[in-house]
Amino acid sequence: MLGLTFLNSIFLAGLAAAALPVIIHLLHRRPARQVDFGWLRFVTQLQPRRTRRVRMQEILLLVVRILLLVFLSLALARPALKGGLLGASEGRARTTACIVMDHSYSMSARMETGTLFDLAKQRAQEVLSLLEPGDEVVLLASGSASGPVVADPVRDLGFVGRRIESLEVSSGKGEAVAALEEAGRGLETSDNLNKEIYFITDSQEASWGGRKDGSRVNLAEDVTLYWVRVGDLPEANVAVVRVEAVETLGVGADNRLFQVVVRNLGNQPRRSLLVELECGGEMKDQSLVDLEAGAAASVLLRMEQTTGPVAGVVRIAGDAIPVDDTRYFGLSGSESVRVLVVGGGSTVLRGRSSGFFAGVALDPEGEGSAGIRVSLVRPGEISSGELDPAAVVILADVPRLEPVQMDLLRQFVRRGGGLLILAGPGLDLGFYNRTLLPEFLDLTLLGPEGNVDGNGFLRFRLLRAGHPMFRTLRGEAENLLDDVHFWKVMASRVGEDVSVLAEFSNHRPALIEGQSGRGRVLFLATSADPAWTDLPLSGGFVPVLHEAVRYLSSGSGWGEESYPVGGSAGVMLSGGRGGVIGVDPTGEEILLEPHMVEGRARVRWDHLEYPGIHLLRRGDEEVARFAVNVETAESALDVLDREETEARISGGRLKFIGPDDDLETEVTTLRYGRELGSAFLWAAFGFLALETWMIRGRRKKDSADKLRRELFR
Repeated sequence: MLGLTFLNSIFLAGLAAAALPVIIHLLHRRPARQVDFGWLRFVTQLQPRRTRRVRMQEILLLVVRILLLVFLSLALARPALKGGLLGASEGRARTTACIVMDHSYSMSARMETGTLFDLAKQRAQEVLSLLEPGDEVVLLASGSASGPVVADPVRDLGFVGRRIESLEVSSGKGEAVAALEEAGRGLETSDNLNKEIYFITDSQEASWGGRKDGSRVNLAEDVTLYWVRVGDLPEANVAVVRVEAVETLGVGADNRLFQVVVRNLGNQPRRSLLVELECGGEMKDQSLVDLEAGAAASVLLRMEQTTGPVAGVVRIAGDAIPVDDTRYFGLSGSESVRVLVVGGGSTVLRGRSSGFFAGVALDPEGEGSAGIRVSLVRPGEISSGELDPAAVVILADVPRLEPVQMDLLRQFVRRGGGLLILAGPGLDLGFYNRTLLPEFLDLTLLGPEGNVDGNGFLRFRLLRAGHPMFRTLRGEAENLLDDVHFWKVMASRVGEDVSVLAEFSNHRPALIEGQSGRGRVLFLATSADPAWTDLPLSGGFVPVLHEAVRYLSSGSGWGEESYPVGGSAGVMLSGGRGGVIGVDPTGEEILLEPHMVEGRARVRWDHLEYPGIHLLRRGDEEVARFAVNVETAESALDVLDREETEARISGGRLKFIGPDDDLETEVTTLRYGRELGSAFLWAAFGFLALETWMIRGRRKKDSADKLRRELFR
């Protein structure tokens, strides 16, 4: 059965105007006066026929005018086809709707009427109100700590509504691509004619991995994606993006030093922002910092040295997005940082390679007495068993890596491990430029240059003496390296995403820093053996190399012992097998089963959901603790505009719905097929043209009759 719906039904009131031509016609009808003339008796027999023709013309003109007003009113009311003509057996096309709720922590932004997530839940309930009995619903949550809320299509709309109301904002980051791809896969098995995805979001750019990510979503052609934006992100937000334990040679034994990095993600400066360090429920240190719009600042905070595990938190004043105003840290109390030195290249002094010099400088007695425990392997010996306990990997003049080792190293760095690359004569430049460096550093190696005969040498000069790697040496870093000679160096060309911390006297980059995933990467453009420099034989080699390892480890899960919300934690424990109880910040307990790695127990805790300190217990004894924090990329306030969003969606139909748009109007427009408004409007124009033609024809007829009467008067 044919059904119509009207998207602007208020204009149906215009149908009453169709009565106007009838009323006007009735008002202008006047009874004719009858006058008898003898000479008219010969034409009286013709009068009825002419009268009937005139009346028929008037009735047709009246009908045309009525239809003109009717079709004009219907066109303004925007009629649209409803399921009957779309092939539904019950007279209405069935719908399968997949509601994707963005509940990443940016949706916790507070507004005058509540949070963005409150508005998102209201929009989701509006979507349910547009469905009818027999329609199916899937409910997903878009966030790194999330999963399906209602995974299989259900027809109980009330049940889905209750699940929507019970949802809360997570502390995870947005995962728009993964959520929309999952929604698309869920609709593939649906036999309903209408297949719809409702992505209810704040359109934050970070949900797509940033502007440079370029991730795309491919949808089936019969799927309609409604991009429902619920509101605007706040204009101001400050986040604690990093807390690092940087206890080093330059700090007294009675103090532990923490470097805190805070970033202003808003468009207004923040003055005298209070940064506080708390441990064990007590305030340990605090500092004030000024932040320009978009800028970051580093603050050094101290607390007294303690033995055993340490847990604490750094706080700043709360703002519109509160979850990123705190950052937790947990330290196991272990003083040893495990370093995997991968040696390569040729031997240069008494059969010793570059890896040997690096290993001896870090762990001279081989027992971790200097706070660093070193394992020395060849490139082909890199394995998950070697990488799991390590905080830092050093590639010392390694020519190349096999694909298996390359993949293991990539995973190690991206989950937070540190990587130090030392140049040397053995490097395969093709492998580094095409394979290794594109994974870790925006850097291109040009080849060795310098005077290898020793007739000339280069010096080392710091460009960023205030960098955390050098700051803890109390200004002595440049003095320690002042007398070091470099006869040969690895020339390179740096890109935009790296920082040059030091250079040689010929202005070639000497020490370059980059980021890959959660891990830090340093590249030293000279060798760690005497082949190119006397650095390994100088007094500055040991402290500077120690500082590099400490700095690299402080960005990993070992130095900071922090893991991201939604990720997994891998913790090495002392002791053998036996069940371990994990306790999250809410007090919920989970049983974890360790597995053995080189005689040590390793526990893996997947799907970390809450920020805060997590404890590991064996019986009543605490065996480890670590921190879980939000990924502060979600704190950014940038949003994707319509053009950028369209570029990342292919296939299907995409419809944008703004915060002030009427959801019902926008959805029914697409769901019920093509609107008939234009057809009704063209019909109205047709009746207008017909009326004009009829009036002109009638006037010509009347003029001809008048002319005949004048001629035969």
